[in-house]
Amino acid sequence: MTQDATAFKEEGNNLFKTGDIQGALCSYTKALKLSENKSDNAILYRNRSACYLKLEDYSKAETDASKGMQLYDRSFCVQISDRIQVKCKTVWIG
Repeated sequence: MTQDATAFKEEGNNLFKTGDIQGALCSYTKALKLSENKSDNAILYRNRSACYLKLEDYSKAETDASKGMQLYDRSFCVQISDRIQVKCKTVWIG
């Protein structure tokens, strides 16, 4: 995640905690536009989904939750696959 995206994510987290849900939504949206990392985007979609839930916009909450799950599942599988390959190489080369 770029520094700007991280800053917007942190800003969104702080705004969400203080109850400024609309502000948090805007910050997470800005972070998504700047971030290229799938794992980070999965979290941002999850966070934005929580905002939509608080705002009772259930359709958008479901859409973002689904996007987040799709990204998380793919990136998680890639991370696990990479770890397994590294461990296998360590065992075989050892």
